[in-house]
Amino acid sequence: MPNGFPGLTMLKVNGPTPEYLLAELDDIVEAQKQKPSPINQEQNDQTQMVEQAMQAEQKSLPSIEFPQPDITVEGNPDGKGYEWYTDGQETSWYRNEDSNSEWQRFEA
Repeated sequence: MPNGFPGLTMLKVNGPTPEYLLAELDDIVEAQKQKPSPINQEQNDQTQMVEQAMQAEQKSLPSIEFPQPDITVEGNPDGKGYEWYTDGQETSWYRNEDSNSEWQRFEA
């Protein structure tokens, strides 16, 4: 190559090979020859089958109840305006200090 065309040398070295281009062209021609199969929505729609399978496999979880402590239970003040109570199940409850309001379960 003449020295005035350095880009052509680069293209020759790094460009796609003729074999690669022919393979790509062959793939395009083959894809055009194939006709897409018609989709019959009723035959291929499996939504109802999946929903039925999910319902059959669905497990019921036991309910987890956190019985709220009685309002009369005394809590431990934290010095920040709240009082705290931990029940026998290690559930923490809080409320405004000296409010005698209902306890709120603390979720960390």
